[in-house]
Amino acid sequence: IHCDERSDIISEINFEGESLAGGFFRTLLPEFGELKFLKVLNLRGTGLGGGFHRKLTYLQNLEVLDLGENQLVGRIPQEIGKMISLKKLELHNTLIEGQLQSIYNLTNLEILNLTNNFLGGTIETDIGNMLKLEKLDLSFNQFTGEVPEHLLNAISLREIVLSSNRFTGKLPLIRGKVKNPVVPKHLSRMILGNNEFESSIPKGIELMKGLKELRLENNKLSGRIPEQLGNLKHLELMSLHYNQLIGTIPSEFINMKNLTR
Repeated sequence: IHCDERSDIISEINFEGESLAGGFFRTLLPEFGELKFLKVLNLRGTGLGGGFHRKLTYLQNLEVLDLGENQLVGRIPQEIGKMISLKKLELHNTLIEGQLQSIYNLTNLEILNLTNNFLGGTIETDIGNMLKLEKLDLSFNQFTGEVPEHLLNAISLREIVLSSNRFTGKLPLIRGKVKNPVVPKHLSRMILGNNEFESSIPKGIELMKGLKELRLENNKLSGRIPEQLGNLKHLELMSLHYNQLIGTIPSEFINMKNLTR
């Protein structure tokens, strides 16, 4: 527990990895909602069970909330959309279900990690309001439908991990018209494998100059492998297998000196 040096107000609670599964702590947890000036609450891997306490959404000044690697069940409460100061939300490896709901209102969010849960439904165009996103991980869930290109409104995106869902439609790689595409210039990881994407790989992918990892395996991609992929000179890992691609491997791939596999 950390207090602000000037005011002695509790600003951070970090019990990561501690065993807090007992009934006493479960009773105490709602009281955290009274800590109005709390900035960081980290209860990752503490054995926490039950539903998401709505009183935690009273923490209007909270910037980091990590409840990952616990036995949380039920849905994410709608009230989470009021936690507008959140910059990092970690709810990975739990048992939560339902849809993203009002998470789209968290416009200051930089890191959203919801991997390995039972979340589903479609991704709404409102995700385009989350302009400060740097890392998005929705992998190993039950999401369906197309991924709206509005996701790419977040120009600071560095990682997009959507693997092992049931996404369909075109790859969310570029935004805008074919002749004038827009991509997040800082993107280094694009992990979209094990879905049902069924478009071709767009030529505009060459604009992702900083891409280091591209995983598109086990989808329904068709057409030829674009020679423009050879312009991604920082690429270290690329996976295209188990698709319906045709033709030969472009000779331009020889330019990818950093490619290891």
